[in-house]
Amino acid sequence: MKTPMQELIEKLKEERSKLQALNERVMVLTLDYAIADAEQMLEKEKEVIMSAYEVSHISMMTAEQYYNETFRTK
Repeated sequence: MKTPMQELIEKLKEERSKLQALNERVMVLTLDYAIADAEQMLEKEKEVIMSAYEVSHISMMTAEQYYNETFRTK
């Protein structure tokens, strides 16, 4: 199973390959930056996933409550 960020990186790389074949240099460069940024976010995503796992073992919060509290969505 891949994380959402890993899936996004894979999709961006696929699009980059298609654009590279069409010689779309500006778009390829733009995607290179997006891919690099997304790859840097993998560590943060890992930390968030691990934190959610740890909280689930010591808290009575539901997954939705944890999400809303952690990410201030409401």
